[in-house]
Amino acid sequence: GLQTYLLTYDIESKIIYCGDIQRDALKTMIERLNIEISHNEDVKITKNDNIIIVDGCKSSNNVTNLPGFEIAVIDHHIVPHPDEVPFVQIDEELGSCSTIITHYFMDDELSIPENCATALTVGISRDTDLLTRKVTDKDIEAFHYLHKFSDTQTSNSLLRNNIQLSDFEFFNESIKSLKTDNSIAWCYYENGCDTNLMGILGDFILSAQEIDFSILFAQNGDSISISIRNERQEWSAAQ
Repeated sequence: GLQTYLLTYDIESKIIYCGDIQRDALKTMIERLNIEISHNEDVKITKNDNIIIVDGCKSSNNVTNLPGFEIAVIDHHIVPHPDEVPFVQIDEELGSCSTIITHYFMDDELSIPENCATALTVGISRDTDLLTRKVTDKDIEAFHYLHKFSDTQTSNSLLRNNIQLSDFEFFNESIKSLKTDNSIAWCYYENGCDTNLMGILGDFILSAQEIDFSILFAQNGDSISISIRNERQEWSAAQ
């Protein structure tokens, strides 16, 4: 979304990621929407390159420090505001970072190419669990604006086909190993679990009427990954 927005002002950019793209659903989205994305090891990045971090911040453990000058951070998570970054937009109240990017188009009254609008639609839908979690008026306004530009059939297909058969064993483990105390549930995956799948499993557990707060732990290599989902407004999953 940001790459497309910048290109409308003749500013070229590349989408760079580190680590691995593990989820087949994400790989399918990249392929179907013709998203050009490169691993950082396949791109020569120098200290003179400008870097914008989207949907993350260097204060988070899942963001890699790359060479280059960090000129902007665009995020919606509850994170410390970075120092010495020229442009910082962290809108913690919003349900999705895709909402922020969409409002750039809206504020400038720009149309959005179909594939870009479809990707942003999927982003808002996933982050807000189909407009049911932490959704604001700005999220809904962005979703409505994207609707006239996006391919609804493709976005619906990408959203529906979110898991694969190999994930079922983790759902089974969640059911068998789940511990509860009043409205809090937790589960430990001692053999590891993909962090993106942990978010899906957390939503699955939270769908139980008796559960308001889920905490999932997974032993991934030498570190423990944690995923938290929350239904109670008076509780903060970030804190």
